[in-house]
This record gives sequence, C-alpha cells and structure tokens, in this order.
Amino acid sequence: MMVQLGSNLSFVWRRLLAAWDIIYNGSKWRVGDGKTVGFYSHKWLPHPPIPLNEYAKDMRVCELLDEESRQWDRGKLETMFAQRTRQEILALPLDQLNFTDTLIWTENRAEKFIVKTAYRHTLRLYTRPWAKHSSSRAFKPAWSKIWRLNVLPKVRMFLWRACFNCLPTRENLHRR
Repeated sequence: MMVQLGSNLSFVWRRLLAAWDIIYNGSKWRVGDGKTVGFYSHKWLPHPPIPLNEYAKDMRVCELLDEESRQWDRGKLETMFAQRTRQEILALPLDQLNFTDTLIWTENRAEKFIVKTAYRHTLRLYTRPWAKHSSSRAFKPAWSKIWRLNVLPKVRMFLWRACFNCLPTRENLHRR
C-alpha cells in the first residue's frame, strides 16, 4: 500500500502515518481471490519473490490462481518463479470460505490489530541491544523497590533513571 501526505491532514491521520512502518511490518495480506493483492506492491509472502523471467510489475496475485478450482496454477508458477518462491506460494493456504483478500495483523494469533502487540512489535523493531526496558523480568525487583520508596515522586524518578542509565548525560544524549 502506498500512503502519501496531503496538505490538510487531521491529527489522527498524521499519527497513523507516523506509525506506518510499524503497521506495515506487522501486517500482511491473506489471499482470498487475489484481485486486490499486488504481486510486488503488497506484502503477502514470507520473502520477496524471485522471478525467473521479466513480467509485469503491476501483476495481481489472482493471475496465479485457477479460477475454477480455486487453487494455485502450478504451470504458471513453474515458468515464472524460482523454487523457493514457488514453495512459499504453494504453502500458502487459500481462504476457501472468504473469497476476499484480507489484511491481517501477524503479531498475534487472532490476527487482529491490538495496540499491546503493536507496542511489543515496535520494541522488537527499534530497541537497541544496549537498551533495556524496566518491564523486563530481570529489572522487576529493583523497579518495584524504587517505586515503593516513601520519598517525593521526583526523587523516585531520578533514582529510576539513574538505575536504568536513563539520565540525560552527555554519553546517553550522544547515543540517542
């Protein structure tokens, strides 16, 4: 899917566009009839396809289906794609009950977008190896003790930042 900025966007639409990479990386198309899924323009295979010959870039997935049997056209696949791509395509189950293509969220079993799983997906995508977050089990005892201290909230916040190397020191600011 291609997304472009307009001139008069709402706040919500701007936030969605800011999160587009996260949403795109965590979703893919489930093929129903293949009419709305672009072969190259949409994410529907585990890996980018490897063609054996040159063909139209705007090809739709439906061109690889036999309309009568609602199965993959093996003859076309043999002549158009490398073995790995053929295997990935043939391994995809075609939705026999729902004949429409569906955009699904790959980060949970329900295949529905949930903010919680989007947050975890974002952490996996953008967390650096040196960055630890306080919700990890290794930090739970220290984290709990800091927040139970009977001191001013700003002191607790300072202690938490100091323990987890989050103070805005020159080194940390440079690393960010």
